Amino acid sequence: MDIPQALEQERHSKVITLMHRRELWEDAPKAGEEAHLTIEYSEHVLAQIRATPPDRPIDLIIHTPGGLALAAEMIATTVKLHPTNVTVMVPFYAMSGGTLIALAADEILMEP
Repeated sequence: MDIPQALEQERHSKVITLMHRRELWEDAPKAGEEAHLTIEYSEHVLAQIRATPPDRPIDLIIHTPGGLALAAEMIATTVKLHPTNVTVMVPFYAMSGGTLIALAADEILMEP
């Protein structure tokens, strides 16, 4: 069982991840990966949020340097409109658009 599945069972929630990582020594993202938030990536996250039953809480794990403001705003609005509790978990950082999304949630959990 992976971490998102274990978290879903423990918290009775839908876990959605929004993670972008690029090593400092890499020139560009690997094929199929994005180094920041894009419209295409946001569409995937939006679909997952909208597919979550209205009575099921969402745990959104965010680790991102940000990206397009429009993409972040679309996700933040959808997070805000979810009728049940949305918790954003920030294991490392949620910069720029990631911060905007986190502030739309009902609760933010993060390291000091």
